[in-house]
Amino acid sequence: MYDVFVTIVAIMFAIAAMGLLCKTGYWSKLLFKLGIKAPTPKINWTALSWESCLLKLGTSADIVFLGDSITRGGNFHQQFSNLKIVNLGSSGDTLQGMCQRVSTVKLLQPKQVFLMGGINGLTNLNGRICIKIYEQIINHIQEMLPETTIYVLSVLPVAKKRERKLCKNSTIVSFNQNVAELAQRKGLTYIDLYNQYVLDGSLNPRYCKEDGLHLLPTAYDIWYKAIAHYVCPLMIK
Repeated sequence: MYDVFVTIVAIMFAIAAMGLLCKTGYWSKLLFKLGIKAPTPKINWTALSWESCLLKLGTSADIVFLGDSITRGGNFHQQFSNLKIVNLGSSGDTLQGMCQRVSTVKLLQPKQVFLMGGINGLTNLNGRICIKIYEQIINHIQEMLPETTIYVLSVLPVAKKRERKLCKNSTIVSFNQNVAELAQRKGLTYIDLYNQYVLDGSLNPRYCKEDGLHLLPTAYDIWYKAIAHYVCPLMIK
């Protein structure tokens, strides 16, 4: 009888634990990290606020940069000051979050969109799912903005000390290869920034902050030079 009681209690505890994991979203995140399924999307209130503001302003842009905090750190509007540039880099954003913000890009009606994302959700197991979400971002932009030119940027390397918390640089290399193949399949231009920032298999310490992930302001000069060739036609016009 005691064994039966213990078994029942254990089952009840397991059910309660599973319910808690599902309620907090941890279970979905775990399945995503294991490469089993994409996480359940949440309402992006920040994106909705941006959309509301942009809708009221009725503004447009020549170029939109869509990405996470790595993109947010770039002063693209200063570098290409004669163009209307909107930086939609959002700290901590994932590819799924970027996918939810494509409607914000649409409101700006840009001539060009530069995409970079993946580092905040990429693990050593879920690269396949990340590529699928990346393709969804591209598909949405192409459907909403068929006349807009899309440029796909590689994910940057990380410092050796950050590989355990984020993902290995070898995983980033593999992901970038898949991104390049995706861009080719979609007829888009792929811009390799990874190899311009890497040193001995990880992020060159000359270019990054102490956290081993984010770039120093001066390190963005490499980025600016890499995209200048594609931005120049707009500057001439």
